[in-house]
Amino acid sequence: MKKMTECRSCGSVYETKLVRCPYCQTAYDPAAEDEYMEQLEDVRVELAGHRGDADKRTGAALMRTFVIFAIAVVLIIVIGICIFILPKNRSRNRLQERKDEFIRDISEDADDPGSDDK
Repeated sequence: MKKMTECRSCGSVYETKLVRCPYCQTAYDPAAEDEYMEQLEDVRVELAGHRGDADKRTGAALMRTFVIFAIAVVLIIVIGICIFILPKNRSRNRLQERKDEFIRDISEDADDPGSDDK
């Protein structure tokens, strides 16, 4: 047998599983509370299924941040090398070339003693 209740507003009788009186739409609190608790449990179960999502997204965001940081560091190092080290090497190479040329000139003059006869 179905449990029945009497509406406190209109006096009609209806099943206790209904949330509202089918005649005047007055809420039946025990059924409304049961329905609310069922919906709340559904939400809790759904949220439990998404528990790891935040951890995955946080990990992915940290990994992207790390990769961007690593790329930035590498670029800064490469730019630093281009700005500070390569020009010094070029000037050292030019200086070495001038030294070598000077030494060749001196050795040529030393090998040819008669060229200074004026």
